[in-house]
Amino acid sequence: MNRKFYLLSITLFLSVLTTAQTATFVGGGSDNRWRTAANWDIGTIPGASHDVILPNGSDSEIFGLATTLQVKSITMQGNALLTVIGKWGIEETSVVGANATIHWQTGTLSGPGTLINEGTIANQTISNKTIAQGAVIQNDATYLLPDGSGDFLIEGLFENTATGTLSAIAPTSGSNPLINSTTTNGILRNFGTIEANALSLLLSLENEGGTINVQSGTCIINDPNSKLNGGEYNIDAGAEMQWIGGTTTLSGTLVGNLMGPLNWFGNVKVPTTATIDFGGSEKLYWKDNTLSGGGTLILASPTNIDNGTDGIIETTMLQNESQLNLNSSINIVDGIFLNTSTGMVFLNDNAGFTTAGAAAIRKFLNEGTVQKSVTTTTPVNSIAFENNGTVNIEAGTLAVNSNLGFENATNGIVKGIGTLAITANTPMVNNGTFSPGLSPGILSFTGNFNSESNAKILVELDGLAQGTEYDMLQITGDANFQGTIEAILGFEPLINDEFIVATTSGNITGCNLPTTITASIGNLEYTFSVACRNDNQLVLTTQSSVLGNHEFNTLNNVKVYPNPVFNVLSIEQNPAALIEQVQLLTIDGKLIQNFKTETQEQFLKVPVQFLPSGLYLIRLVSEHEQTVKKIVKR
Repeated sequence: MNRKFYLLSITLFLSVLTTAQTATFVGGGSDNRWRTAANWDIGTIPGASHDVILPNGSDSEIFGLATTLQVKSITMQGNALLTVIGKWGIEETSVVGANATIHWQTGTLSGPGTLINEGTIANQTISNKTIAQGAVIQNDATYLLPDGSGDFLIEGLFENTATGTLSAIAPTSGSNPLINSTTTNGILRNFGTIEANALSLLLSLENEGGTINVQSGTCIINDPNSKLNGGEYNIDAGAEMQWIGGTTTLSGTLVGNLMGPLNWFGNVKVPTTATIDFGGSEKLYWKDNTLSGGGTLILASPTNIDNGTDGIIETTMLQNESQLNLNSSINIVDGIFLNTSTGMVFLNDNAGFTTAGAAAIRKFLNEGTVQKSVTTTTPVNSIAFENNGTVNIEAGTLAVNSNLGFENATNGIVKGIGTLAITANTPMVNNGTFSPGLSPGILSFTGNFNSESNAKILVELDGLAQGTEYDMLQITGDANFQGTIEAILGFEPLINDEFIVATTSGNITGCNLPTTITASIGNLEYTFSVACRNDNQLVLTTQSSVLGNHEFNTLNNVKVYPNPVFNVLSIEQNPAALIEQVQLLTIDGKLIQNFKTETQEQFLKVPVQFLPSGLYLIRLVSEHEQTVKKIVKR
């Protein structure tokens, strides 16, 4: 019984020695190569069952491309140095210590183990270096791809952790480092920092909140299956980042500082919600992309949509909260383009909205500002166009041709001196405001003008010359006038002065407007008659003027200066009626900002430098009184 137990113990002990042996590099041979048996304390070349120890001070070399030198694991201690010029492999987790270094000149790393780098790994020479499928490098410290280090082929996984830095910094005149995957199985997963000045990535990049810094040159990311989950993207002045290829999946919030351009050529997929919120003097240039995924892509920083047609499909929403320069057509196949209250869309040359399908949801919804300043025609074809914000047509024609209709909602404002064209097949619902002119001017409307009981026509009366001193809505077609009309006075008219504020080439088919309206300037309140005349003119005529109730409004004596103003508006208070609120309004009465004052100081300061040049109103509110004054922002 005791003999059997002894033999069993010996067998188990020998089995453990066979399956888990340690081989320490001692350097006793004629060279420093691993394939020299005398360099190992075990007197033989280590194999797949050996845990290799490279002690402090050791300098060893893996040499040989004919076969793979496969070991169980590698542990590099102290300042150990390993040079790799051949095929090598690890079965289990291996560690490069904090002060240890690997110089990888050529060859392939095989798995299935993971090499954890806590020190420094530097790719060297122009020959290729390959991470085979199934192998993993986990970089916790520094991985260098210097100039002339050749292609880095990742067929397995390279994971750059939160503490890791992958540095591909080459001289401006040097070669462009390339990280590639020839099998499309390779993944570069980044939680840490990637530094580059001339880098091409031709594999799946999964950026999990990591940072990519492009210091100079062009960083190209080209793969059909990249994923960006948040992260920081910084591009220095003179540098550029390009996203090229298939489809990039976005999630989280992408931030960074763009001093150089970010050019995006590939498609974008957003399954849930993703936000692009870059700072800096440059912007995102979105070129020839399709947006899909069914989620919402939020543009929270300036963006250009350029070059050709960009599609929105799969019930996906593109939500603009910043400045969007539209230089090409957006093809809304099945989705929504939402311009929020903080968004500004500039309709430049070649801009437009169209569709290539018949999906139930294809809409352009504006809650912010749409600005058209070019003389060309901007088409809005076969999609629903709903305006809850401001559409400012300063030049050219905005042409809507859609059986899904155009709606100017209650908060919507259409203004400017260009042309809004509505085709006969486009249903029009107008509960909002039409405000002709550019202080003042003529807004042209082509089609049959329609309005509902909540609609308003807002005109500015600064003199008697039509189109230059007072506003006019010029309609080519019939008109149905419903709702109300409002006038803003900039001068004191005489009794019986007449203002033709709207004309039609066809007939006025409805005229359900107030018979009179009032408007004030200074201490005078004017009453105007409202009439639809000759079946083709909407006319205001001065009937009377009286001294308004605000004759005794002490706020009228408050001084507001300078006017015109560039940066800061000064308000000199009247001690008899201290101001509690200062409201900054657009010329058509839309609130821009409300300032609450809690001071008895004589002078108030109101910053206005953020406003574009133009006419504005400022409302001063005290406990019992209020008054409105007009200001000019330079």
